Amino acid sequence: MKILVLSESPKNQTSVTLNTLRILEKMTTFSTKDEFTELLVGNGFYKDNVSEEIRKADFVIFCSSLFHFFVPTEVISFLDEMEKHIGQDLENKPVTFFSTSSLLMDCEAHAYMKRRLTKMGARYIRGLSLRDYSVLSPEGREEMANWFHYARSYALGEDERFKDDKCQVVFIDATDGTNQKINESMQKVEAEFYNLGVGMVKKFALRDYKINQCQACTYCYSMDECMIKDDFKPLTEQVYPNTDIIVTFGELQDGLLGKTHKVWLDRHVKFGLHPTEEEIIFSYVIDSSKAGKYDKFAMNIHEMALGNFNKNYHLGIWDSEDMQSLSEMCEDAVKAYNYELYPQSNMYSQGANFIFKKIAWNIQKMAPKNYEFYAKNKGYALPEVNPNMRRFNNPKEARESQKHRLTPYKMTLAGTNEDVALKTKRRVNNMWNKPQDVKMQKYEERQSLLARLIEKIRSIFKKD
Repeated sequence: MKILVLSESPKNQTSVTLNTLRILEKMTTFSTKDEFTELLVGNGFYKDNVSEEIRKADFVIFCSSLFHFFVPTEVISFLDEMEKHIGQDLENKPVTFFSTSSLLMDCEAHAYMKRRLTKMGARYIRGLSLRDYSVLSPEGREEMANWFHYARSYALGEDERFKDDKCQVVFIDATDGTNQKINESMQKVEAEFYNLGVGMVKKFALRDYKINQCQACTYCYSMDECMIKDDFKPLTEQVYPNTDIIVTFGELQDGLLGKTHKVWLDRHVKFGLHPTEEEIIFSYVIDSSKAGKYDKFAMNIHEMALGNFNKNYHLGIWDSEDMQSLSEMCEDAVKAYNYELYPQSNMYSQGANFIFKKIAWNIQKMAPKNYEFYAKNKGYALPEVNPNMRRFNNPKEARESQKHRLTPYKMTLAGTNEDVALKTKRRVNNMWNKPQDVKMQKYEERQSLLARLIEKIRSIFKKD
């Protein structure tokens, strides 16, 4: 497969993004035998050989860092030049966008690239926003490699089935009442999943269960269980254990899927302020007949912030009446499952994570589990000082510093000689996928703690 990398960073050879992709190239060509070609187009101008290289390529990767919360001006200028000169060269050509940054406004940058490239007739494949230093760790390299194999599969046009029959899918009907459009789309998606080899599809209608509104008592922060005794806990124990994909169906109006769904979401505060490490592939199918102009946008922002915050993978929001779109959703779910895509970090989820860290720190005595989660993951530690950073006294020193910053990337590149061997164990800590005896042990521990607490309270009252 011939892969063209168009590096649009103004730093050219000293671009962290480009050097990150070079590590990817060295990792993956060992097994795929792909042929990578690099073109530096960071000056923002169209070059005569770009059109020729695009025509020869089977897959085009646009790559750049992000400047001032968006793509650099050079990228915008280059895309403008492409629209003038490139003609039909991008028509139905598989393309994607790869960026490295501190995850500031990466969502907007990737959405912009998708709009621009789609307008030129390209077949856009979901890109990757990678934290700029992530590739220096085994987990970061695995995240990048898994995404690449996912994107490569799309570029090759491969029709895939679930890699095993263990994948479990859950449908959640979040409508306040019966909806014919939703029922039809649910039947379509279910048939599609079974055709693709899914192991099991379980369906739950929230309106059939008695789920009361959250009382905001925060009892669950201390005791890790909700004081309200209704159908919520039994339902979560049916929905989440060993589940890989959850598709929620509902009517979109005023940016939400209705009161029934909101009550369901509110009760999830029971799981605390920290991620529950579910790592589930989430998707939404909506009836948008009552939706306003910006309702879908508002819901998408909400899901990017909180859906990915729980270390889940957000597939997007799909229209219930667009059957072709629903087929694409199922295909995307298969690839996300098969290639074990990492949860997508982005500015919104990072912002939510930061806020919850601050809350957990503030109420650590009341919510020790939340505090301990972030403490264990170095959530309160100051970032290490970068030894390659120093003050500049002139432009020459600034340029030299760019070269020095690449030292760890070059060292990583030199030490990489084959495809990523590491197989993630990141779902081991998933609270839902633990063996039943472990779950029971945790339950018994909580019950024992609760009994001791009650006994202590009683002894205090006896003394009084």
